[in-house]
Amino acid sequence: MTELEKILVQTNEQQRIQLENQAQQIERLAEQIEYLTRKLFGTSSEKKVDENQLSLLDEDESFFDQAETTEEKTADTFIEKRPEVIGRKAALTKHLPILEEIHLDLTDEEKLCEVCGTQMNEMGKTTREELVFIPARLEKRIYHEQTYHCITCKAGETCSIKRAEAAKQPIQNSLSSPSILAQLFHQKYEMCLPLHRQVKEWLTWGLDVSHRTLTNWVIRGSHDWLTPIYDRLHQELVKEEVLMADETPYQILRRPDGRPATSEARVWLFRTMADCPTPIVLYQSTLTREKKVPEQTLANFSGYLQTDGYSAYQNLPNICQVGCWSHVRSYEK
Repeated sequence: MTELEKILVQTNEQQRIQLENQAQQIERLAEQIEYLTRKLFGTSSEKKVDENQLSLLDEDESFFDQAETTEEKTADTFIEKRPEVIGRKAALTKHLPILEEIHLDLTDEEKLCEVCGTQMNEMGKTTREELVFIPARLEKRIYHEQTYHCITCKAGETCSIKRAEAAKQPIQNSLSSPSILAQLFHQKYEMCLPLHRQVKEWLTWGLDVSHRTLTNWVIRGSHDWLTPIYDRLHQELVKEEVLMADETPYQILRRPDGRPATSEARVWLFRTMADCPTPIVLYQSTLTREKKVPEQTLANFSGYLQTDGYSAYQNLPNICQVGCWSHVRSYEK
């Protein structure tokens, strides 16, 4: 074996060893990535929720399980599933009103055969649907309240005046209306759209409103119109025999008590059973996790209260505290 051949053999051996080491390193890194991905995005045993346990901030995830279009399929599968796909699209639009129906036809000249020039006969038609999005728009309503006065009385000491009064505004001396407040609350609480983002959306509709104004509308609207409903629901809630309670931490950027923003506040939840004839879920926001919150909220309640075992729920008058199997198993671990 010549010197060059020895060098080539040695080089090949070194490259083979290097490739094996790289393959082992790639395999180890892949395992680490898979492990870290499970830890970061996977469901841990401690966070796994029992199917019989209600979530404090539960969302319906079944909505995202359905799609308008299906994934790519083979030719055989596509032919087999095609009626189901058509039915799905029809079900999506059957409740929508028809904006317009457009009938398309050929001109008399286009109906002549390009090959022989004779008149072509009608053989049928195809129909397709498409959705039309109509953006929201803002309009204004102007009230003219006509006023009358009595000329006869005006000549004397008294003056009789009458005015045709319009319905009172939900927030006095404000541009807001019931529909404006309904959209504002829907976007903030149902669609989880913060107010500073709503400012831009209202601007696209033609209303240049500030973040402070929207905040005032939410506060005033909640206090004046939603508080009575909340109090009524609270009265009905404590009439039940079995209730459930829980709390979850959150942070407030500007706390009124002067504590730093990193301090944890609490959102408390008090709710009826899921199969209750009149299910009620009440949320209450507080700066602390003190026992006075359940004491005040459940002052008129007498029955069974299911909790996670937090000491603030214990020894409440006229209340029998019961536990949860999911939390019992968690404590045993």
